[in-house]
Parts: sequence; structure tokens; C-alpha cells
Amino acid sequence: MSDLEKIISNNRDVFDSDEPADGHFERFNKKLSNLHKEHESKETKVIPMINWHWLKVAAAVVILIGFGFVFFNNVFEKNANMASAQETGIILSPELTEVEIYYTSLSDKRFDLIDKLVPDSMEGAKIKEMVDMELSELNENYGELLEEYKNNPDDDRIIDAIINNYRIQAEILDNIIIKLNELKNQKNDTKEIKSINL
Repeated sequence: MSDLEKIISNNRDVFDSDEPADGHFERFNKKLSNLHKEHESKETKVIPMINWHWLKVAAAVVILIGFGFVFFNNVFEKNANMASAQETGIILSPELTEVEIYYTSLSDKRFDLIDKLVPDSMEGAKIKEMVDMELSELNENYGELLEEYKNNPDDDRIIDAIINNYRIQAEILDNIIIKLNELKNQKNDTKEIKSINL
């Protein structure tokens, strides 16, 4: 025990001799009950503490899901527009069927690669929109060519035009992949330069 505690315990009767004034406990209880009544009469609003970090993460997830939905919706729509001839009821020659299968699988692989290279941002959404715009005219031409092929299946010019349409689509996708790789390399070089300068 410290010296102060010893003094207090030895002289406890001196310290306990004074009592509060008359009515002290009643006034205290009255103030306490008034405070309690005021507190009950007011509508108290509990404002939860929000961890803003998680709110930002949730917002980013919602935005990414939105971009993903828009992109995949466009890709599926593109694939629906560029449906295989069998799905449209047109019977292709075996050679043209083989060409269609080859270029369709090639395009799917390139779309997957583009999806991996495109950043998940507003810039990425613009790039995906650009890809869709670049290919929309080719998709329309493809549909028209299939209709012409249906009417003239032996016309070599139509067959060549269908194959050329596939080649052009492949070239456009290749060019987009090249540009995305260049953009990615430039960003990596910029990050390396910044880290070296630090």
C-alpha cells in the first residue's frame, strides 16, 4: 500500500463524516430521470461507422460487373449476329464449313486474349466498344453474304467474299491485340521509370 492509501484508511472516519446536503439524492434522481425522459422522447439515430475502404471496393466490383456484362453481352450479340451458317439453316460446302470452324475458333481465342489485355477501367470499356464498332460492319456483311450464298451456293465470288470477311476480322483482331500489347508495354515501361526515379 502506498502512503496515501495508508493515511486514508487510518483516517477513514474523518473522511466519511460529511454527508451530502438534504435532498441531494432526490435532486440527483430527478435530474437523472429527466435526462432519461428527454433521451426517450427524442428519436435517436444510430449512425453506423462505415468502413469507406469496403464501400469503395464494393463500388469497384459493381462497376466491373457492369463493364463485364456490357462486354460479354456485346460479344454474345456479335456471335449471334455472326452465327454459323448451320444455325441459320444454310448448308455450306465441306470446305467452307471447315473455313468457318477455323476462323470462328481463331476469333474466339483472339477475343479471349483481348479480354485479358483490356484493363478494367473506363479506358477498357472504350476499347471494347471500339472492337464492337470495328466488327459490326463485318458482321452485317457476313449475314448478307450468307443470304447470297443461300441463293447461289456455287458462286466462287461469294465464297471468296465470305472467306475474305473472316480474314479481315482476324486481321482487325490481330491489330487490336498488337496495339493493346504496345499500350501494356508502354505502361510497364512508365512504371519502371517511375520506380527507378524514386
